[in-house]
Amino acid sequence: MDSALSSDALSVLYIIICILATGFFSAAETAVTSVSALRGKIQSGDKDNPSMQLLLQHPSRVFTTILLFSNFFRITAALLVVDLVYQRFAILNLPLSVFLIGFVILILCDLVPKAIARAHLPKVAHYAMIIVYVLYKILQPLIAMLSNFANWIIRTLGSDQSLQPTITEAELEFLLEVGERSGVLEDVKKDM
Repeated sequence: MDSALSSDALSVLYIIICILATGFFSAAETAVTSVSALRGKIQSGDKDNPSMQLLLQHPSRVFTTILLFSNFFRITAALLVVDLVYQRFAILNLPLSVFLIGFVILILCDLVPKAIARAHLPKVAHYAMIIVYVLYKILQPLIAMLSNFANWIIRTLGSDQSLQPTITEAELEFLLEVGERSGVLEDVKKDM
Protein backbone atom coordinates (compact mmCIF):
# COMPACT_ATOMS: atom_id res chain seq x y z
CA MET A 1 0.00 0.00 0.00
CA ASP A 2 2.82 2.38 0.89
CA SER A 3 4.48 1.69 -2.46
CA ALA A 4 1.22 2.41 -4.32
CA LEU A 5 0.82 5.67 -2.41
CA SER A 6 4.33 6.85 -3.24
CA SER A 7 3.80 5.80 -6.85
CA ASP A 8 0.58 7.83 -6.97
CA ALA A 9 2.34 10.83 -5.41
CA LEU A 10 5.08 10.58 -8.00
CA SER A 11 2.49 10.35 -10.79
CA VAL A 12 0.71 13.43 -9.45
CA LEU A 13 4.03 15.29 -9.31
CA TYR A 14 4.78 14.36 -12.93
CA ILE A 15 1.26 15.42 -13.96
CA ILE A 16 1.72 18.80 -12.26
CA ILE A 17 5.08 19.29 -13.98
CA CYS A 18 3.52 18.41 -17.35
CA ILE A 19 0.60 20.79 -16.76
CA LEU A 20 2.92 23.64 -15.79
CA ALA A 21 5.15 22.98 -18.81
CA THR A 22 2.15 22.84 -21.15
CA GLY A 23 0.87 26.10 -19.69
CA PHE A 24 4.26 27.70 -20.21
CA PHE A 25 4.38 26.66 -23.86
CA SER A 26 0.81 27.88 -24.44
CA ALA A 27 1.77 31.26 -23.02
CA ALA A 28 4.94 31.24 -25.11
CA GLU A 29 2.96 30.50 -28.26
CA THR A 30 0.65 33.44 -27.63
CA ALA A 31 3.49 35.79 -26.72
CA VAL A 32 5.87 35.06 -29.57
CA THR A 33 3.21 35.03 -32.28
CA SER A 34 2.20 38.56 -31.37
CA VAL A 35 3.79 41.27 -33.48
CA SER A 36 3.18 43.77 -30.70
CA ALA A 37 5.33 41.69 -28.34
CA LEU A 38 8.07 41.61 -30.94
CA ARG A 39 7.72 45.34 -31.46
CA GLY A 40 8.08 45.97 -27.73
CA LYS A 41 11.21 43.85 -27.43
CA ILE A 42 12.89 45.22 -30.54
CA GLN A 43 12.13 48.82 -29.62
CA SER A 44 13.44 48.31 -26.09
CA GLY A 45 16.85 47.42 -27.48
CA ASP A 46 16.52 43.63 -27.45
CA LYS A 47 17.33 43.33 -31.16
CA ASP A 48 20.79 41.89 -30.49
CA ASN A 49 19.42 39.15 -28.24
CA PRO A 50 20.08 35.79 -29.98
CA SER A 51 16.69 34.42 -28.95
CA MET A 52 14.88 37.37 -30.53
CA GLN A 53 17.05 37.01 -33.65
CA LEU A 54 15.93 33.39 -33.87
CA LEU A 55 12.32 34.56 -33.72
CA LEU A 56 12.94 37.15 -36.44
CA GLN A 57 14.94 34.88 -38.76
CA HIS A 58 13.23 31.50 -38.24
CA PRO A 59 9.72 32.01 -36.84
CA SER A 60 8.54 28.62 -38.13
CA ARG A 61 11.31 26.86 -36.21
CA VAL A 62 10.41 28.76 -33.04
CA PHE A 63 6.79 27.75 -33.51
CA THR A 64 7.81 24.13 -34.20
CA THR A 65 9.88 24.08 -31.00
CA ILE A 66 6.98 25.42 -28.96
CA LEU A 67 4.50 22.97 -30.46
CA LEU A 68 6.85 20.01 -30.07
CA PHE A 69 7.29 20.59 -26.35
CA SER A 70 3.70 21.66 -25.75
CA ASN A 71 2.35 18.51 -27.35
CA PHE A 72 4.91 16.30 -25.62
CA PHE A 73 3.90 17.56 -22.18
CA ARG A 74 0.18 17.60 -23.02
CA ILE A 75 0.22 13.98 -24.22
CA THR A 76 2.39 12.87 -21.30
CA ALA A 77 -0.01 14.50 -18.82
CA ALA A 78 -2.98 12.80 -20.48
CA LEU A 79 -1.31 9.39 -20.37
CA LEU A 80 -0.35 9.83 -16.72
CA VAL A 81 -3.89 10.88 -15.77
CA VAL A 82 -5.38 7.90 -17.60
CA ASP A 83 -2.96 5.56 -15.84
CA LEU A 84 -3.60 7.08 -12.40
CA VAL A 85 -7.38 7.11 -12.78
CA TYR A 86 -7.38 3.56 -14.15
CA GLN A 87 -5.51 2.33 -11.08
CA ARG A 88 -8.02 3.93 -8.70
CA PHE A 89 -11.33 3.84 -10.61
CA ALA A 90 -11.06 1.04 -13.14
CA ILE A 91 -14.73 1.11 -14.21
CA LEU A 92 -14.89 4.85 -14.87
CA ASN A 93 -11.37 5.24 -16.16
CA LEU A 94 -11.94 6.51 -19.69
CA PRO A 95 -14.79 8.99 -19.15
CA LEU A 96 -13.31 10.28 -15.90
CA SER A 97 -9.82 10.59 -17.37
CA VAL A 98 -11.05 12.41 -20.46
CA PHE A 99 -13.11 14.81 -18.37
CA LEU A 100 -10.33 15.50 -15.86
CA ILE A 101 -7.51 16.04 -18.30
CA GLY A 102 -9.73 17.87 -20.78
CA PHE A 103 -10.89 20.31 -18.10
CA VAL A 104 -7.41 20.81 -16.67
CA ILE A 105 -5.81 21.32 -20.07
CA LEU A 106 -8.51 23.72 -21.22
CA ILE A 107 -8.36 25.90 -18.11
CA LEU A 108 -4.82 25.58 -16.77
CA CYS A 109 -2.92 24.87 -19.97
CA ASP A 110 -4.72 27.08 -22.48
CA LEU A 111 -7.10 29.75 -21.22
CA VAL A 112 -5.20 31.00 -18.16
CA PRO A 113 -1.66 30.97 -19.63
CA LYS A 114 -2.79 32.63 -22.86
CA ALA A 115 -4.67 35.34 -20.94
CA ILE A 116 -1.59 35.99 -18.80
CA ALA A 117 0.60 36.11 -21.91
CA ARG A 118 -1.71 38.62 -23.61
CA ALA A 119 -1.67 40.80 -20.49
CA HIS A 120 2.15 40.84 -20.33
CA LEU A 121 3.24 40.25 -23.95
CA PRO A 122 6.72 41.80 -24.10
CA LYS A 123 7.81 40.36 -20.75
CA VAL A 124 6.42 36.88 -21.45
CA ALA A 125 7.89 36.93 -24.97
CA HIS A 126 11.32 37.82 -23.59
CA TYR A 127 11.45 35.08 -20.96
CA ALA A 128 9.71 32.51 -23.14
CA MET A 129 12.15 33.08 -25.98
CA ILE A 130 15.14 32.53 -23.69
CA ILE A 131 13.84 29.05 -22.80
CA VAL A 132 12.64 28.29 -26.34
CA TYR A 133 16.03 29.37 -27.70
CA VAL A 134 17.89 26.97 -25.37
CA LEU A 135 15.54 24.10 -26.26
CA TYR A 136 15.86 24.93 -29.95
CA LYS A 137 19.65 24.88 -29.76
CA ILE A 138 19.60 21.51 -27.99
CA LEU A 139 17.25 19.94 -30.54
CA GLN A 140 18.14 22.06 -33.58
CA PRO A 141 18.54 19.18 -36.07
CA LEU A 142 15.21 17.62 -35.04
CA ILE A 143 13.41 20.98 -35.09
CA ALA A 144 14.82 21.83 -38.52
CA MET A 145 13.81 18.42 -39.87
CA LEU A 146 10.25 18.70 -38.47
CA SER A 147 9.86 22.25 -39.75
CA ASN A 148 11.13 21.33 -43.22
CA PHE A 149 8.90 18.23 -43.31
CA ALA A 150 5.83 20.30 -42.38
CA ASN A 151 6.69 22.84 -45.08
CA TRP A 152 7.12 20.02 -47.62
CA ILE A 153 3.67 18.62 -46.74
CA ILE A 154 2.14 22.07 -47.12
CA ARG A 155 3.74 22.50 -50.54
CA THR A 156 2.81 18.94 -51.59
CA LEU A 157 -0.83 19.57 -50.72
CA GLY A 158 -0.73 22.55 -53.04
CA SER A 159 -1.21 25.21 -50.44
CA ASP A 160 -0.59 28.61 -51.97
CA GLN A 161 -0.09 30.80 -48.96
CA SER A 162 0.49 33.82 -51.17
CA LEU A 163 -3.25 33.99 -51.80
CA GLN A 164 -4.00 34.52 -48.12
CA PRO A 165 -3.02 37.74 -46.37
CA THR A 166 -0.83 36.75 -43.46
CA ILE A 167 0.18 40.19 -42.31
CA THR A 168 -1.54 43.55 -41.97
CA GLU A 169 -0.25 46.76 -43.49
CA ALA A 170 0.67 48.07 -40.02
CA GLU A 171 2.60 44.89 -39.25
CA LEU A 172 4.42 45.12 -42.56
CA GLU A 173 5.40 48.73 -41.86
CA PHE A 174 6.68 47.70 -38.44
CA LEU A 175 8.74 44.84 -39.87
CA LEU A 176 10.23 47.19 -42.44
CA GLU A 177 11.12 49.57 -39.62
CA VAL A 178 12.79 46.70 -37.75
CA GLY A 179 14.74 45.82 -40.90
CA GLU A 180 15.93 49.40 -41.22
CA ARG A 181 16.99 49.60 -37.58
CA SER A 182 18.92 46.35 -37.73
CA GLY A 183 20.70 47.47 -40.89
CA VAL A 184 19.24 44.73 -43.06
CA LEU A 185 17.22 47.18 -45.12
CA GLU A 186 18.18 50.71 -46.03
CA ASP A 187 15.59 53.47 -46.37
CA VAL A 188 12.83 51.08 -47.41
CA LYS A 189 10.03 53.46 -46.53
CA LYS A 190 11.46 56.15 -48.78
CA ASP A 191 11.57 53.74 -51.71
CA MET A 192 8.03 52.58 -51.11
